[in-house]
Amino acid sequence: MDQLYVGWTKPGEWINYTIKVNQSRNYKVGLMYTANGDGAISLDLDGMAVTGPLKVTSTQDDRDTVAWRQWHHWNKADSLTTVNLKKGVHILTLRVVGNGNMNFDYLEFR
Repeated sequence: MDQLYVGWTKPGEWINYTIKVNQSRNYKVGLMYTANGDGAISLDLDGMAVTGPLKVTSTQDDRDTVAWRQWHHWNKADSLTTVNLKKGVHILTLRVVGNGNMNFDYLEFR
């Protein structure tokens, strides 16, 4: 697979992404992730909050008895929220606001 992801998150941590928006419009936001318990994230755009807390549902599977594999039950939330993005280059900030213990592979805008 050879992909990188952000992991071992804690509440209060954040990551900035530089995004280029080609067309001003509303976009559904998706997230590929794992979570050891329910958590929450929020999104800022250019330093301004664009969402409140967004629930990230646990990917914990009690049927899997191998502890390290709990971090490999990836899930894709296709539509966490919808955000209005204006054409241009922006800084998008993903903030961990609840629980932590999440790994993020990618955000998707549709």
